[in-house]
Amino acid sequence: MKSFIRSFVITLTLFLMTVGHAQFWNYKKVTGNGNLTTKTIKTPTYDYIKSVGFMDVKLIQGNEGEITVKTDENLQEWIEIKVKKTPWFWTSKTT
Repeated sequence: MKSFIRSFVITLTLFLMTVGHAQFWNYKKVTGNGNLTTKTIKTPTYDYIKSVGFMDVKLIQGNEGEITVKTDENLQEWIEIKVKKTPWFWTSKTT
């Protein structure tokens, strides 16, 4: 009985590890090219900011309705800024 339980636990562990790892097979990683660019985007007024994804957001006091994005030039196409009613969303496009 002990060997059955041990085999079952090992099999279950391997199965869960495989399923967990399989979710990342189709994930594409984009790396910056080192050429820093700045892009200014006009937005309507908003009350707060929500960032979706893994990114650093630095807020600097300035004119509301104007967002400046500084990042590597090949990453600019992956940045998406939307205003939905009141909140402002900062997201990265999915692949």
